[in-house]
Amino acid sequence: MLHLFTLSPLHPFTSSPLPLFKRIAPAILIAVIGFIAYQPTLTLNFFWEDPFDIGQVDSYSYIQLLTAPNSNSYYRPLALILLKALKLGANYSAFPYHLFNVAFHLLAAALLYGLANHLFKNRAVAFSAGVLFVLYPIGYEAPARASSMHSLYICLTLVALWSYSIARQTDSRRHYALTFLCALLFPPLHENGIMLPPLIIVLEIYLLWQHKLKRSFIALIYFIPAIIFLIIWFSIPKSGEAPAIGIRGFEALYLSQGIAFPTARLMSQLNGFGLTAITQALIAAVSAVLFLFLTRTRQSLPPLALALIWWGVAMSLAWIARPIEYLEVSPRVMYFPSWAASLVWGMILLDKEKWRRAVGGVTVALVILQSWTTLQQSTQLYLNGSRWMDQVITVGKEGGRLLFVNAPDRFMVREQLYPLGYWGMLVAPVSQDLSDFVRFTTGVTMETKSLSDFQLMQPMMDASPYFVNTRGSANAHASDAMYDSILWADKVLWTDYGRDGSLVIKYVGDVNSTPPTSTLIGRVGDVAQVTSASVMRDGNTLRVTFVWRSSGAAKPTDTIFVHVLDSSGALVGQGDGESLNGLLPPSAWRTGHEIEDVRLIIFDAPLIAGEYRLTVGMYDRADGKRYKAFDAKDVEVSEGELEVGKFSVK
Repeated sequence: MLHLFTLSPLHPFTSSPLPLFKRIAPAILIAVIGFIAYQPTLTLNFFWEDPFDIGQVDSYSYIQLLTAPNSNSYYRPLALILLKALKLGANYSAFPYHLFNVAFHLLAAALLYGLANHLFKNRAVAFSAGVLFVLYPIGYEAPARASSMHSLYICLTLVALWSYSIARQTDSRRHYALTFLCALLFPPLHENGIMLPPLIIVLEIYLLWQHKLKRSFIALIYFIPAIIFLIIWFSIPKSGEAPAIGIRGFEALYLSQGIAFPTARLMSQLNGFGLTAITQALIAAVSAVLFLFLTRTRQSLPPLALALIWWGVAMSLAWIARPIEYLEVSPRVMYFPSWAASLVWGMILLDKEKWRRAVGGVTVALVILQSWTTLQQSTQLYLNGSRWMDQVITVGKEGGRLLFVNAPDRFMVREQLYPLGYWGMLVAPVSQDLSDFVRFTTGVTMETKSLSDFQLMQPMMDASPYFVNTRGSANAHASDAMYDSILWADKVLWTDYGRDGSLVIKYVGDVNSTPPTSTLIGRVGDVAQVTSASVMRDGNTLRVTFVWRSSGAAKPTDTIFVHVLDSSGALVGQGDGESLNGLLPPSAWRTGHEIEDVRLIIFDAPLIAGEYRLTVGMYDRADGKRYKAFDAKDVEVSEGELEVGKFSVK
């Protein structure tokens, strides 16, 4: 690959007397911009179906992977071999996979710069195309997923096109051979590899048209690897349903956003003018095409046509083989043609007329700025989802049985990034058990369940910057299903959705149906006993843990209060509400069961030095009347406030 940069007499890097570094400096700068944008991606954990997609290689040798069926009706032996090779230890680490994908994404951007500079002899166009590609926001999911090989096969595509162009203009056999090698490697890496020969045919026509070359049928030899692959693909059994071949208008409109991404994003930024999503996408596509053609001169139309046709060919397989139900939750399909879409918009700078170049310069600058900010939104969303997965793995590696309440299946920013499609993160789909992620990264085998409590979740969602779909679609609020699941679990873990977009898992308690003999702190009427309590302070946060034993039926309107009192008896903090973060009201408790109730009390300002008391009790929300409370000696305490602990602040 190195000789593409250094040895070709037709390559722009060698046609300049400038030192080598200055010749490749634009490509390096593009890679640096990309690294700054994608550095957070290197910290992502596994998500979506990574445990299955990557883990399926464990039971096969490298040789067996050549004939092993892949998931979802695919056959990608080279991709599986690479996924197996990137496992560097006893368990899986996400970092090597993300490093692999990001590195090839940056390399692809540099290769696109070289290809564009070689074909169009214009560094401004090449640089713009490279930056637009490296910041291409609409397909972020592809290089962000650990199990993705998308950036590698774009590299193979660009190397093949570049080397073929050199070969046709110099009759270089080694460049023909390099193109053929890419044609051999691409199909077993991804099915899109069968589209490389049509891309080469399009380039052949362009070279004949622009460079007046003699006709040659050598481009047809690149169909041989694609045909052989298709024969193998059809002969090897694969799991899942075969792709449904068809030409569909709605899918085409959805995919058009892949090239109309600047105008499609603008439509969403302007709230779509109150139009339907379909109308917005249609306007975005038409306005993008009109703008691209109206800003072109006759001389610059052939390069624009080349890039547009390349984009159409690269996108065609997704269009004819996948229904909208698949496409709209898989924006990674936009990534493979993204290099051509970036070329299309970068070529706004190809014309020599000053006013056209000025319009083009402003347009490219605005699209780059828009792409950067949109990519940052997606990056932050993925970071929040990945940090949540970090917490899942941390709590899961202790083993046992865990109940996750309101855990996200997928989530997205409230502002729709593009008119059509799902532009969020599939962090943990229900097709993948959360225990799979724990086992995959730590080797620990444990069990999980997921339930949703929509009533308790709604206030958080109203304040969150995200729309969220949760795991466990049925609303289990205060239900027997919730109680039985809590009994089953060793720990109950609640997901908090912060106003800043953070997702935080917190332990809220547990229920024990066979409580051991324990001490008694006191009781609240004939409803419950408090058997133990503990207090932990960390700055302005107080973590209090009570253990209640249900001794009688509570009314549906009964609830718990928790007060923090200073030495004068003044109330300085409180944590009222149902047990287990609201999941279990006292009326749901079953007689004889012990309920561990964990609460966080956050103070607005630091507590002053002194002694503090923690009291608990129950009251009826209907009339505000408190239950009587009694200490361990069965002596009634004042105001129904049972003192359960003390702490001091120095």
